[in-house]
Amino acid sequence: MGEFRRLALLAEADGHLRQKLQQVLKLSKEKWDDARDHALRAVVADNRMRIWYADKASMELGLLFACRLGNVDLERPVGARAPALPPCACLGIP
Repeated sequence: MGEFRRLALLAEADGHLRQKLQQVLKLSKEKWDDARDHALRAVVADNRMRIWYADKASMELGLLFACRLGNVDLERPVGARAPALPPCACLGIP
């Protein structure tokens, strides 16, 4: 649905593209309008993870959260992003 939604938005700005899509999809103007309206109202599944940073400028320290259908579960972070240590830091070598 997400791809068709983007295509419908592009077609709204380009009449030639809209006509070509109607022709390829074999849709009347009325059916095209119905399909476009449905795509624009439909909820696109959004399950991408989200990260919030302590400092947006450095983006060094942050918490990662799961997301289901666009709803972020802020109660349970699934991971953290911390600054990387220099290779020798873990050995105690400056």
